[in-house]
Amino acid sequence: FALILMGDGSQKQAMHVGVGDEIKTQQEKTLEWTNARVNEKKVLTSSRIKILFGDEEIVVSPNHRFYVDNRSEYIPARELVDGSTNSRAGIYHIT
Repeated sequence: FALILMGDGSQKQAMHVGVGDEIKTQQEKTLEWTNARVNEKKVLTSSRIKILFGDEEIVVSPNHRFYVDNRSEYIPARELVDGSTNSRAGIYHIT
């Protein structure tokens, strides 16, 4: 299950996050961390993409966004190319 970082620093399974909860999120352009209130909750079904960085793997929807250093922007997972970099995660490998 996906864990969501809550505003108080705790983690909660995504299925248990609700409208009104406060979560931590990173501002898209400045990359500053901030707290935000959940104002809508939807359950979506979509295809999945497996992304490997080092010995870690994550499975995400094609629209999940990742920050890519060599493009200096957030892009959807479906646009990642093998070898894209992130200073925290290392090199993305798409499978």
